[in-house]
Formats: sequence, C-alpha cells, structure tokens
Amino acid sequence: AGLRVLTLRARMLHDPEAVQTTSKGPYHVFTPFWRKLQAELTVGDPVGVPDLADAAPDGWPGRVPLDELGLDPGHAWTQGFADAWEVREAAGLQVLSTFLDERVEAYPEDRDVPATQGTSRLSPYLAHGHVSPRQAWHAAQSRMEDPQTRESAQAFLRQLAWREFAYHLLHHYPETTHEPLKEKFQAFPWRKDPEHLEAWQRGNTGYPLVDAGMRELWETGWMHNRVRMVVASFLTKDLMLAWQEGAAWFWDTLVDADLANNTLGWQWAAGCGADAQPFFRIFNPVKQGERWDPEGTYTRRYVPALADLPDEALHAPWEHPEALADAGIALGEDYPERVVDHGEARERALEAYELVK
Repeated sequence: AGLRVLTLRARMLHDPEAVQTTSKGPYHVFTPFWRKLQAELTVGDPVGVPDLADAAPDGWPGRVPLDELGLDPGHAWTQGFADAWEVREAAGLQVLSTFLDERVEAYPEDRDVPATQGTSRLSPYLAHGHVSPRQAWHAAQSRMEDPQTRESAQAFLRQLAWREFAYHLLHHYPETTHEPLKEKFQAFPWRKDPEHLEAWQRGNTGYPLVDAGMRELWETGWMHNRVRMVVASFLTKDLMLAWQEGAAWFWDTLVDADLANNTLGWQWAAGCGADAQPFFRIFNPVKQGERWDPEGTYTRRYVPALADLPDEALHAPWEHPEALADAGIALGEDYPERVVDHGEARERALEAYELVK
C-alpha cells in the first residue's frame, strides 16, 4: 500500500526479538535473561523535550467535556486516588529523583517492608508513560558510580530488567494474558466461588495482612509488592481461585496496571508461568505478617478494627481470644472470621497440584 511501518519500543529498553538464548529462542528464566541483557544491552540517552512550536495543526477539532465521555466506572475506589498520586510527568520525575537521592541505599532491605517507603513507587509513572524506562535506567546508572549506592542501584536496575522480562514474554507468548504458559496447568481444578472471590477483593478474608493489602488497593489504587505476592498466593492457593480472576481484579483497580507485568506476576504467583515460584511454595499469611510487618504498622493502617490488638495477636487474632476480649473486638462482627483455615487450604491445594504434576 506504499506505507512504511516503524515499530518504536518506547515502553521497553530492549528489542524482544534481539535478546535470544543460545538456541535462538526466547528466555523462560529471568537470571540468564538478565545476564544476557547486561552483556548486550545498550540503552541510548533519553531524548530531550521536543520542540512542538511548528507541530500544531492549523485548526483543532471540537472539544467534548470529559464528564460526557462516561469514562468513570463509578466505583468507590477512585475517590482516594488523588490523595495518593499526582498525575503529571513532573511528579513522576520527582518520584524517581527522590527515590534515588534519599532511599535507594536502603532499597534492598526496605523494599520488602510494607510499613516503610522502601520501594520506588515509580510503577504508575512507567505504566502510563510519564517516565520512560530509559530515563529510569540512566538515572539509576548514575548511582552506580558511588560505591555507597552501587549495590542498591544494581538491585533497582534488576527490577527494571524484570519489567523487561515481562515484555519479552508477552511479545513471544501473547496468549499468556489468559492462558498458562505451562500447559499442564490447563487441567488444574480451579474452584468457582463468588463469595470467596468478593471477600478477597474487598479485604474481608479474616487474614489481616491479606485484608490490609486488598484494602490498600481499594483505597489508593496501589499495593506494596511484598503484599501483592501474599494476596496472590492466598487467592490461587488458599482459595484455589484461578489466577485470571486476580489478574482481572488488579487490571481493574491498579493505577500501575501494566499488561506484561500483571500477566507475569500472576502466573509467577500461581506457579504456571515463566520462572515461576513452585506451586507448592504456599505463603503462610500469618507468618508473612509476622515477618514483614512485625509491629503491625501497615496492617493497623488499613485494618483499623484490629488496631488495639497487641503485636503478638494482630496477625492471627482467632488464636488470642483474651486479647480480642480486652480490645472489645468480636470476630464475625467487628472483623471477619477466616474464610478458610490456612492449614487445611494448603493441603487441598497440594492435593489438586498432584493431579497435574
């Protein structure tokens, strides 16, 4: 037709067709992908702000008020987003700068602690193009020159590479948005339980760390990465609900919703994707809370009904009836009863896994 096609990968650092295994295929495991990327990747400098003085058309089309487009789904979770996020390019660049100037040194230790501001919180700005991965990569590379921040900056670069890995997989396996990469999981006996799904979506599972994460998502449109892993494990293994249900909910509610990251993350959690954690690695939501939120700062923030419980009772309140009584908390009234017993649910999931293993 006389047209010339240009494919511009502004959302990525690498060409998914160019990074190949020794057998000339796509990578399925992150670590060798990361090694290959480091050996072969050259990230060009970010381009400057374009001069648009001569780019404006002679006339603009008519405008329609935003409200008339009917884009707002009307869900309550949108109300708190403005308090948590500033939607501007300048805000995204400031988030990147603040992270690298003030928090990157502690990043390897703090990024798993939900009560701290330990992650970059850059993901929404990357997802929507306010900040390019090239800008983030070069900014982090500049911290590699300082021995004090070199290791931490490298850890952050590795996370940018994990994002690249997600796009690498989505490019080569586009069906993974809805189908498991590991074909044996096509036969996995996922359950259908609308009540359990809604309890998980609204943070009413009876497991405080899980509920804190889901309520943080509902209120702010974001969830700490460590907690994302916990809630994903709970959905797919404790509740044995399909990972596609979780991916769809995250796609609807996350301000950083990104098709590649969302797909890789959920398949990783469910054990059915590339470089996935083994299915039999089932997070204990109580122990995860005790380890990563030992003082309960994060959990109490999003589950205030349990705020008066002592630390030792917070993550498994059903085991501490005296502490519940002292705090005036009634399970089933002030805070939900557990939807499942974790030990029993774990055994059920492992038995199901045996069918497809």
